[in-house]
Amino acid sequence: MDVTGVRISGPLVRCVAAAAGDGGVVANSQVAHTLSTGKRAAIKKIMWRNRALVNVDLLVGYGDLTAAGSLFRQVLPRILCVAGVDGELSEPEIPIGGNSPEGFVADTTVPTGTLGNILVETDGAVGAGTPLEVRIEVEEI
Repeated sequence: MDVTGVRISGPLVRCVAAAAGDGGVVANSQVAHTLSTGKRAAIKKIMWRNRALVNVDLLVGYGDLTAAGSLFRQVLPRILCVAGVDGELSEPEIPIGGNSPEGFVADTTVPTGTLGNILVETDGAVGAGTPLEVRIEVEEI
């Protein structure tokens, strides 16, 4: 029997500063979705608008924003976001990625615990007036 979860659209987040990327500190990462207690999630849709004047990469992963020195762990391939263009990926274009084989699960182990957050960041030249705007949709089970 297939289990169907609940589809949840996360908030619109604005990446306004370049981040360190995979293995770098999470200082400029943004929370794109917070898992409900006891649930796991798979990303079903990623939408973005690049208001920057240059092409940038979108990175999706996890990390602990509450712990100093916590590292960002990238779980999906980099997504090229062309300057001034909106984009969208949806299933089946998005591989299953997360901190477990089933996708994302709340994990508070140090130093790679997610505390239930899916994070996004960019490696490019963005700013407060020219951000990379991102929204993800997940299915929680």
